[in-house]
Amino acid sequence: MATSRCSAAATSRRPWAQARALDAEERKRHLRAFEKRLLDDEAHYIYTLQWHRIIPHNSKVRGWTITPAHFLNQQLDTVWLAE
Repeated sequence: MATSRCSAAATSRRPWAQARALDAEERKRHLRAFEKRLLDDEAHYIYTLQWHRIIPHNSKVRGWTITPAHFLNQQLDTVWLAE
């Protein structure tokens, strides 16, 4: 028979404990305790997605604004080629 490694304090930190709490400050306290346990004790790796944007374009391209995100400023109606 497997024994549970969860103590009474750890059980109160579960995410559904905050759902049962009525007081907003108590909910925040439960959630922060759960996040702290998750990130300090349980997480061994945290994956982040990051890559550099390399946008080559010809010097004849006018009206193009390079933005920090991939999905911003994708309107091409203001872009033209200079002769």
